[in-house]
Amino acid sequence: MKVQAFPIVTYYTIYLEAKGVDLFSDFIERCSKKHPDELEQLKRWLERIGSEYGAEERYFRNEAFLGGDAKALPPPKGVSPIRKTKYIEDGNNLRLYCMVFNRHNVFLFNGATKTANKAQDCDNVYPHFLLANQLCRLIHTATVKKDIRIKDGQLEIDDDFYLEIK
Repeated sequence: MKVQAFPIVTYYTIYLEAKGVDLFSDFIERCSKKHPDELEQLKRWLERIGSEYGAEERYFRNEAFLGGDAKALPPPKGVSPIRKTKYIEDGNNLRLYCMVFNRHNVFLFNGATKTANKAQDCDNVYPHFLLANQLCRLIHTATVKKDIRIKDGQLEIDDDFYLEIK
């Protein structure tokens, strides 16, 4: 489902039928109460990437695991085009897992506060990290099968399409 379209990037998310919520909305709801400043920084990044830069790989952290293509925001330090943002100075351990489909289309998943160096070692983000990588594999397979297509730069997904998570 489409989250928001900016001039350069359109963001999508996945709706979890079993939980009755989409992943990105769940992330926003949980983090807006506990980490409002960090969440605002992530939202600014989504806007800047969507409006000014495009979804270039260098703006995303590599979080791939076991064949997945998961990425995360905020961008890694040092490659950031926004050098004077608060998160560069103060640190932002909030992680939003996502999949960069191409320069113009990004899937936003879920995340949490990362408390360890590796996602695999953090109880907070590990479930979101695993799910993001699983979803990346499923989205890739759906693309190969032509269940997800690109038309005029936008993703085209049939209304009755679903991903089965096992």
